[in-house]
Amino acid sequence: MLVTVVALAATGFALALYLLIERVGRAGLPLALLRAAAWGGVAVLLVNPGCQRSGGGGTAVLLDGSLSMTDPVGDARWRAALDTARAIAGRSGRIVLFGEEPRIFMEGATPSAAESSLLPALREAASRGGRLVIVTDGVLDDATAIPLDLLRRARIVVLPRPAGPDAGIAGFDLPVALRAGDSATATVDVVAAATRPGDSVTIELLEQGRVVASARVGVGGGGSYRRDLSFVPAAPAPERELRRYEARVSGIVGDREPRDDRRTSLAAVTRAGAIVLLSDSPDWDSRWLASTLTGTSGVPVQVFVRVANGGWRDARTLRPVGDAAVQGAAQRATLVVAHGSEAGVDAVARLARRALWRWPTQRRDRSGAPGDWYVMAPEFASPVGAAFAGVPAESLPPLEGVDEVRSDSVAWTGLTAQLDRRGRSRPVVQGALTGRRHVVTLSATGLWRWASRGGVAGEAYRALVASLTDWLLEERGGEHATLVAARDSLARGAAEFLPRAPVLTSQPGLAAVAARDPVPLRHVTWAYWAALVALVAEWIARRRVGLR
Repeated sequence: MLVTVVALAATGFALALYLLIERVGRAGLPLALLRAAAWGGVAVLLVNPGCQRSGGGGTAVLLDGSLSMTDPVGDARWRAALDTARAIAGRSGRIVLFGEEPRIFMEGATPSAAESSLLPALREAASRGGRLVIVTDGVLDDATAIPLDLLRRARIVVLPRPAGPDAGIAGFDLPVALRAGDSATATVDVVAAATRPGDSVTIELLEQGRVVASARVGVGGGGSYRRDLSFVPAAPAPERELRRYEARVSGIVGDREPRDDRRTSLAAVTRAGAIVLLSDSPDWDSRWLASTLTGTSGVPVQVFVRVANGGWRDARTLRPVGDAAVQGAAQRATLVVAHGSEAGVDAVARLARRALWRWPTQRRDRSGAPGDWYVMAPEFASPVGAAFAGVPAESLPPLEGVDEVRSDSVAWTGLTAQLDRRGRSRPVVQGALTGRRHVVTLSATGLWRWASRGGVAGEAYRALVASLTDWLLEERGGEHATLVAARDSLARGAAEFLPRAPVLTSQPGLAAVAARDPVPLRHVTWAYWAALVALVAEWIARRRVGLR
């Protein structure tokens, strides 16, 4: 309606110009029509209405470009998928590879996507209109996220994977850091399908190509299986070594997919613990700290205790350890935790070469005031502030005592406490960067109450220990992140070869949508050309009849 009004108005003004103002007569009718076309075209572009484009946006063939479209031997299935996609697309259609980010098919492309995600490509193709065709093996990672109406529209061609028994490594969990001589555990997940009753497989763990652990698992019923393999890492030649580990499964007769039989990972193996905890006054605080460090740090932890007036002992086995061995472990450690008497803490602190966590529990000046000390977050930000975000202070049990420590202008304070929630507060956790070394001082006792209570208090304790450890080991953060990224890259695409049931089946699909959403006229090129041609034609016609 709006376009009609604009056209009539432009025609009326043009006729008035040539018949009433310039008085050209009947010869001015063609000129008036040209002027009306030019004015009307410009006016319509200014109004900018939407126009419908008809359906038939061509055929979009979504071709599965994930690794699961390949076969262990040969590429016959991929060639069949290509031939099918080309035949359906014809000359006017387009082929789009899906799997990760959608990409236009180019000659020579191979299935290399590490996942099978259809939704991004399907959403983009559906927005263009036209016919939708999906060529795949039927295995998708995002099937539950795809709208059913889009799937019903599409024609689906399924080229199934070869049938047969298969068992593969679905998961391989290995600590990032290991200590030579200590027991370590690797967790291996195995998936089996189409196996026969009585079938079993052997799971092996290899360290630098040498088998260090194995287990036998029955897989006759198919499904998922998990096994923990314990082993002792061999000592590296240097102080620290990046070592390759491999999980391997074997024993399936006629295994149709050998590419999922191995999974590789990396781990840093060291001679000394990355964290060494030494206490000459072992108590509940030191015990809870040792177990929490082992569980949250992700690096090897060694704990040595001095009982009564005896020498040092390994806290795990209580076997005696020589002073030289303890000193060597402390000097090589990335983080030394010194717990106990103030004199003992000072002696251990002199051994530390890198990060240091001081936790004196028996001070010479006996400045610690026993009682119920309730913690609260300080006013200023600190590296441990996030650990207590959302944790109500009243839910935390009181500490046993807090020592009076000298304040440091360059140190940050992570926690403070008040005796019976009254009076002046004392710092509980302080940290500072001394030269290139991170140092934390804990001046309270009774934190074990948080850990032993569990719940919110237990989580707060774990968060506090984890955040302090992360800050103290900050200089190793980049190296740790690089190792984790390398491990992730080794596992990339491994799930594509595992036996998985298809979620799509072949279907004819529905007819293409008849029309698409309105398109603004300003986006249509021919509208500009029509107005320009009308103006040029009018100018030429005016010159021919003697008008300027």
